[in-house]
Amino acid sequence: MKRIFALGLFLAFLACSNENSGQTSISPVNKKDSLLRVLTYGLSPWRGAADVWIAKQYGFCYYPVSGCIVTKELKDSIDNENEKVYQVLARQYGPGWKQAYTRKVDSLSALFEQVKEVVKSQSNIQQAGHLHDTLYYHVAPADSTHVFDVQAFRSNDNKLAYQFKVNLQTLQVNRVQ
Repeated sequence: MKRIFALGLFLAFLACSNENSGQTSISPVNKKDSLLRVLTYGLSPWRGAADVWIAKQYGFCYYPVSGCIVTKELKDSIDNENEKVYQVLARQYGPGWKQAYTRKVDSLSALFEQVKEVVKSQSNIQQAGHLHDTLYYHVAPADSTHVFDVQAFRSNDNKLAYQFKVNLQTLQVNRVQ
């Protein structure tokens, strides 16, 4: 579970890089990729790869600015900056954008879980799981609606073991590597 969380955190950093790391103030827009930034602290509010993916579709990314210990001033500042971002998103997507966003994240998360189950049901993966302790998976949407890219990592050494393209509509799993 820790590895999955770490992988999700890594994806968040990839989805929203910071070119302004040397500056003392944080811009609400990432100058490199023009995504809006929702500032976070402590344990991040996003729930993994699906959250990062949908956030990018909505034009924002999660941007960690502090650990778990936060002063009232910093929390107030984060809340003020995030409110500006939320207002931009509300103007662009309507007042119910947060609910629609959450539904899309939940839906994509469910699809990711289905993809993982399809991959886990493959006999060669079941055998590999026994050989390598446990495999954990990174799932991302591919180039069409029902197709997903899957990377399977060995939990004992965190190395990439397999890559697949999975078609959820046909339940076809093709090994890429």
